[in-house]
Amino acid sequence: MYQLLRQSGYDDDHIILIIEDNLASDPKNVYPGQIFIERTSAANAGDALANDDVRRGTVIDYRFSDLRREDIADILMGKASSRLPHVIRPDSASNVFIFWSGHGGSSEGPLWGNEDAGEYFGIENIRNAITRMSATISDHGPGNAQPRMYRRMMLAVEACYSGKWGEALTGLPDVLVLTAANANETSKADVFDQQLGVYLSNAFSRTFRQHVGMRPDVTIYDLYRELYRTTTGSHVSVYNNQQYGSVYTETMADYFPQ
Repeated sequence: MYQLLRQSGYDDDHIILIIEDNLASDPKNVYPGQIFIERTSAANAGDALANDDVRRGTVIDYRFSDLRREDIADILMGKASSRLPHVIRPDSASNVFIFWSGHGGSSEGPLWGNEDAGEYFGIENIRNAITRMSATISDHGPGNAQPRMYRRMMLAVEACYSGKWGEALTGLPDVLVLTAANANETSKADVFDQQLGVYLSNAFSRTFRQHVGMRPDVTIYDLYRELYRTTTGSHVSVYNNQQYGSVYTETMADYFPQ
């Protein structure tokens, strides 16, 4: 997703990348320093980015092990500090895109941290963070109105039980949640690499990258249909579209301009 954002013209001042970054240097990685989400021979490559090293040129802002869960709200709301120097600075004209990929559990959806994560990020945490961005009254109490901290917001969540977040954010204005699974099911990996002996990716993220990369002006409904068609083992779901606008006419160009 980082590479897709850079392709769309964003510089690193407008991207916050949070990963543990423990894959590229893993001793089992036969391509040290590189990460692939799909590999194929050049002669059969249907996707020009299939053999792309997605770690190439990345500027990592934080590792999960350096953060606390409550830091995410401060990063989203632009509350920089000596410990959190890299934040976004959204205003009422900003289109904010959040991509979250990882493990999830049946109680509260996405977990916090790397593949060894054993704690939930928390439904209350994500709800509170986005609610504070949507509020028009500051933390200082009534009479101190401030503009909303986004124009539109989309969360794309790839995790088991990711629909839990969709349910948690339902009702918030101009927020759309697109998930790889509903609130009651697991999400599955795909693209198994025989040489590496691991699954490289999942259909939700892979299709999202391919489809939006080729057609940034795709309508949200058409993107959803393609994600639903290509993702097996779980039901791609859209939440809160009643509060967002028409998914039949609104496009992904709000977040990935040409």
